[in-house]
Amino acid sequence: MLYQRQSGFTLVELMVAMAIGTLIILGAGQLFLTTFQTFKKVDELSRKQETVVFLTQILAEELRKEDDVDRYALSCSIADAQCLCTIRDTDKDNQPVINFYKDFEESHVISDAECSEDQEPLAIPEEGQDHQYKVKVPVMQGGESLIFHVTKRDIVTTTNPE
Repeated sequence: MLYQRQSGFTLVELMVAMAIGTLIILGAGQLFLTTFQTFKKVDELSRKQETVVFLTQILAEELRKEDDVDRYALSCSIADAQCLCTIRDTDKDNQPVINFYKDFEESHVISDAECSEDQEPLAIPEEGQDHQYKVKVPVMQGGESLIFHVTKRDIVTTTNPE
């Protein structure tokens, strides 16, 4: 009687194939999670950048053409366990210009003190310089303010022939 060899995989071969397949699936899953987290961070940074670009364009244009530094006001309050800040146009019945969230870590519990950011004017004239304004907007990580300066170009660039 002749014995025929059975064709197929041995138990060891199946175990090795399963181990390799598991490693590949785990690696792909880790790659997916990392890509998703990176996308989320890039989206957050893009939104912050959009906010800052919009604000600098609006505020710089208004401050350069008018002397109304009190036109825009910033106020913040807690909404949905986040600190929501709103910049309002006081010349147009406090109409909101833009809303943004202060950037705190997800596990951070926001207190009223951290979120109360009421400022009368958003732009403050620099001391001793009637043509330059300091603007503080709390868009940085941890609720820190981004500070930028706006200068009235027509005053700086005109020469006084005395």
